[in-house]
Amino acid sequence: MTIKAKACIVGIGETDYRRWGHITDRSEFQLACQAIGAAARDAGIAVSDIDGFATYAEARIDAATLQLALGMPSLRFSSATWGGRGGGTCSALAHAAMAVESDRARHVVVFRTLAQGQSRRYGRFDPARPQGNIRHRSAYSRRRR
Repeated sequence: MTIKAKACIVGIGETDYRRWGHITDRSEFQLACQAIGAAARDAGIAVSDIDGFATYAEARIDAATLQLALGMPSLRFSSATWGGRGGGTCSALAHAAMAVESDRARHVVVFRTLAQGQSRRYGRFDPARPQGNIRHRSAYSRRRR
């Protein structure tokens, strides 16, 4: 018995790395778009060929907004692993592979955005200004006992 997988990593994209708080010329969203464009070029595909996203660790960027900004004609798959630190990368890769293997999508980008200094610091939860997909939890943190 042989296993022929359809899913594989075909392109990698990244932006420049700087010290905490020193990325001031571009937003985290612009950095994500730049890295996704670089990954598509590395893979030899057009950005419009991408039809899925997988991410982790409470990304502040949602798939529908990326789709519109990148000019993608369709978004067939989207996945976000909540609290995915540590094993989050593996989880996002597994979700992307499952999407390709099940023909839900053809080209899925696994991404993680982080521009420290442009948003709240990790480990310092502020219920007055919740970020990303943790917004729904902030109401419970204000509950009186």
